[in-house]
Amino acid sequence: MNAVVVQGGKGPADSMSIQQIPKPVPCTGQALVKIKAFGLNRMDLLQREGLYPLPPQAPETLGVEFSGTIEALGPDTKCDFQIGDPTFGLAYGGAYAEYIAVSTDMLIHKPAALSWEEAAGVPETWITASQALLLIGNFVPGQSVLWHAGASSVSISGIQLAKAKGAKAIYATVGSQEKVDFLVKELGVTAAFIYKTQDWASELKQATNGEGANIIVDFVGASHFQGNLNAAAYDGRVVLLALMGGAKLPDNVDISALLSKGSA
Repeated sequence: MNAVVVQGGKGPADSMSIQQIPKPVPCTGQALVKIKAFGLNRMDLLQREGLYPLPPQAPETLGVEFSGTIEALGPDTKCDFQIGDPTFGLAYGGAYAEYIAVSTDMLIHKPAALSWEEAAGVPETWITASQALLLIGNFVPGQSVLWHAGASSVSISGIQLAKAKGAKAIYATVGSQEKVDFLVKELGVTAAFIYKTQDWASELKQATNGEGANIIVDFVGASHFQGNLNAAAYDGRVVLLALMGGAKLPDNVDISALLSKGSA
């Protein structure tokens, strides 16, 4: 089958080409999906450059989200999919190809209202946002949420999800005024703060009358850690999704808010 191959395993964009690789064979519990569309994510770019640590079961072929039709089922596979069903889902990799073998637990029936391209762009961002907000953050209607990296794909999804689920207020941090305008005018966030020039933690506390945010979703890590503790509400939750700002905390970080606020 045809697949996008990165020459040498890593390199710039022009190191990619379409090559022939073996067509996967689904094992028990898997489906073979004929791919109609796949998504492009930040992790794909990092993987191509050799900067993204892959799980051991991930194939060399890029791509974790896709849409397509069920071509075959592995032996003795029990699921609610039939041959020909339209589907979309997530995988450890391998979506930049004509076919992918993937666990049926990672597949969702595609609604007719979604195009192939739209469906392929849903899993990585929306499932990640749902996990962070609902499963880990334990969000309930009426709470306030702060999304760091507010103009990222996951946060854009999460902001819409929080709004649909009944958030009292939604805040975000971004790197430019252009992104502030986009989030406030297009997505309807309550307020957005430029982390490069504003004391976002203090301004969020002021915007919430000193209460803070019930849930904070963070992709940055070390450089935002103190601000997260300061901006979290009592019994608030900080959900860490990435460490783009580093993993090692400075020596003077004050963790007393973890105790006094009961934050998790």
